[in-house]
Amino acid sequence: MLFIIRVGIFGTTAKHGYCNWLPVFIHDCPRVTEIQSNDLRYFNTIKQMSNSANWRSKRTTNSANPNTAHGNRRSNQSGQARDLRFNSSENNTATIANQFQHLSLVSRSVGDSGLRDRNTQQALFEHLNERILRIRHADSSDSSSQSTEFDPILASFRKLREGIVSRAEYDAFTIQVYEQSVDLCLEAGNYAELLKSLTHLVTVVYPQAVASGSDIATPMRGEYSSLLLLYILCYIPANQKTQEGDNSKPHFDTREFMTLLLSMPAETRETSAVKSAVQLQRALLDNLDFVSFRKGLNQLSNAGKKMAHHIVAHVRRRTFQILSKAYHTYPLALLLQYLVCDTECDSDNERKKVLLELVGADYASRVSNGVIQLRVVKKRA
Repeated sequence: MLFIIRVGIFGTTAKHGYCNWLPVFIHDCPRVTEIQSNDLRYFNTIKQMSNSANWRSKRTTNSANPNTAHGNRRSNQSGQARDLRFNSSENNTATIANQFQHLSLVSRSVGDSGLRDRNTQQALFEHLNERILRIRHADSSDSSSQSTEFDPILASFRKLREGIVSRAEYDAFTIQVYEQSVDLCLEAGNYAELLKSLTHLVTVVYPQAVASGSDIATPMRGEYSSLLLLYILCYIPANQKTQEGDNSKPHFDTREFMTLLLSMPAETRETSAVKSAVQLQRALLDNLDFVSFRKGLNQLSNAGKKMAHHIVAHVRRRTFQILSKAYHTYPLALLLQYLVCDTECDSDNERKKVLLELVGADYASRVSNGVIQLRVVKKRA
């Protein structure tokens, strides 16, 4: 039987990427969804009648055959016992997954969504962690397939975040959910969802948790705050369209970077992760201080390096421009260090690819006794 409910959905628009400052993302804010009250009462009444009819039908069937009544009662008792073991049985994994899959977004739900309940949120979080572990253990060598398999989990994390935001409860569980969401988005390479999670974590969750006065520990606040700084500094400029041939300077928003930095408490700004992000920002501001940039990059965590990697291509081009104008020849090993090939390139083929892009197809012929010729002197006519 098909039931049709008339639901009114508010249209929404959201600017892609980020707003000017302290972005508020509609996906992490509960919206109002309307349903006509008569339709809702009608639906609940029909649902109760349907459940009652099914129960009476089963009872009639069991009592009609007295020879099997005793067996059916024992079967029903066994089924009830299995239901009581719902959360601990290994055979119920698919059932749990189906139940969570049908949980709707709080912003698009009718009435009181199940995801507003803290027990449901915690159960969903544990279920998602189990799915993540299964994917990682299945084939850890194929990162591309992992990224694709993480997509439905990221969608479930979005549902979970909306439920948490609707409660406006900033406790240790909220912090744990948002930090794990950031980690998974970064691992899957989903930078749109990453910005939503990261922005709300740094600008709302951490400050509200501290302001609640419940002595909630935030040991990773400096690390995740630095990731948001690096997003502004490295990811956004690397994915902006620039004029052809304009490789001199990255186009990151210095004002936005400094506004975020100054909004952090003093103890967060003093963490090594945030200091390393600031060092990268200063290196890029000085028309590229590639020595300072490399030093700051090496001090970042693995997550920070993955974020900073987006600006590395620009840094390499600019570094080679500076060195080729100042030097005719240069030690190859030192050049590779300043091009951050020693940390960002995993193989000789990757290093050769970098030299091929910067020096040219004849780069091999320019290398002699560990020294590379950066530019070819034009012969006078």
